[in-house]
Amino acid sequence: MFFLPPSLHSQYQKLHLWRCPVSISVIGGALLVLLLLGYLVYALFNAEDF
Repeated sequence: MFFLPPSLHSQYQKLHLWRCPVSISVIGGALLVLLLLGYLVYALFNAEDF
């Protein structure tokens, strides 16, 4: 990899390990919000049937 001191290398690994679950949760949250908004629009368009 890079020629880093061991302390910087371990910090980089910790940061990389910490960033992965956070990005996964952010993407999951955004997908849930989009799904909820889509369902609300769908319910609004189908409200005329009731």
